[in-house]
Amino acid sequence: TSAYPSTHATAGGMGSLAEGVGRTNLCFGCHQNIAKTNKGIGPDPDTSHPENLQVKNTATAPNYRPDFEGDGVMGNQFLNSPHARFTGNIALNSLGKYDLEDPTTCITVSGVTTCTGGNNNGNVSKYKSKFQGSTCWQNPTSTSPAMTWIDNTEIDPAKKIKEIKTQAKCEELYSVGSWRPELINGVAATQGNCVTCHSVHTSLFVEETKEGAFRKVCTDCHTNKSLAKGAINHPATSGTPLDVSEEWEACVTCHMPDPTSSGTRMHLWRVNTNASYRTFPTAKEFGIGAPATKKIANAAAESYNPKDSYANAVWVDLDYVCGQCHGGSFGRTATQNGAPYKTKAELSRFAKNMHNNPPPTASFTSNIVGYKVTLTDASTDDWKFPAGVSMFPDNAVTVNWGDGKSDTYNAGGVYTHDYAGPKKYSIVFTVTDSYGSKVTKKITAVVK
Repeated sequence: TSAYPSTHATAGGMGSLAEGVGRTNLCFGCHQNIAKTNKGIGPDPDTSHPENLQVKNTATAPNYRPDFEGDGVMGNQFLNSPHARFTGNIALNSLGKYDLEDPTTCITVSGVTTCTGGNNNGNVSKYKSKFQGSTCWQNPTSTSPAMTWIDNTEIDPAKKIKEIKTQAKCEELYSVGSWRPELINGVAATQGNCVTCHSVHTSLFVEETKEGAFRKVCTDCHTNKSLAKGAINHPATSGTPLDVSEEWEACVTCHMPDPTSSGTRMHLWRVNTNASYRTFPTAKEFGIGAPATKKIANAAAESYNPKDSYANAVWVDLDYVCGQCHGGSFGRTATQNGAPYKTKAELSRFAKNMHNNPPPTASFTSNIVGYKVTLTDASTDDWKFPAGVSMFPDNAVTVNWGDGKSDTYNAGGVYTHDYAGPKKYSIVFTVTDSYGSKVTKKITAVVK
């Protein structure tokens, strides 16, 4: 449905398949739902802001259950997301759809006119993201991709063909340096695209990628240790987001929720931990009980890089992330999987440190009587959830008494030690929380 299939740079071996962000334009040909002008309540498509997201009410007024308008809105969501941060326009094409437009800019110097931009370069100048996709090539200098491999350990013939998803597998099969950025016109692309994560072509014959046409999943690129399942500050018991067989499934549960269980997951990824932020306009803003003033999703500037902020960023709000189980603004009756009810403000405090585990606070009171020292632990941690569960693991406290002896204890206890004689002893008190973060406090005990 793109009017410009022949103007995009194409990939060798794949016919006229566009390269680079031209692929995003190609996908956008179908996966689009254009918001209206005037905050979604105007009469015309907003061709200046394809990153705006139109909102609909899936309930019958006066009830209000907002969702994004249109099955194809994930294309607009991708443009808004941290993976694109698109700032360009769109133009109506001959097929009645819209193409991502990179306006042509011409400069005339000494009678010579030079033009840049235009749809033929894939709109690359209109992306503010540094998202970059890598793929496997047949050698370190090849322009021919290596997409699949044969796994002869698989008994099921339908599962023998596997996709090359990781650098390790690519370089095992080919050579070091074969895992390189995607190319456009033979040059490393500076911006990822829809095909970085999805490949409908590969999914036709690779069994493991058929559902969702996955080419890569979250953890193929996001390899930070703080994002590993064991490092996320959340219980991993049955029914929780971490109760999964693959780590990326936990990412999808929280970062790609479905607002109304319609089957279309958000492709925004960024989560706003501010309790006052909401993805959708209020019922009143939408026009329930009052004239409509807004029918697009709420934007709040994204400033991962303060020098290059993205003003129109739409986020996933905590009601759709944590509220899936804990209720949040949906109320106590909305809890799921046995999760305790938490207000949105409470969820905000937990969510802010979900991928960032601050150290605990080591605290205790001391008492010295003769040669006996007594320490009463009062240490705290940011993690106090769920209710009734200790914020610390067993043996969280280690006390080095300064006389060559040390002991470990459970947090919250009273610890005593008898010294052999009078002296100044340096006591080192260490507390470790459930995710391995440690803090140490030292005191000098004068035993008389």
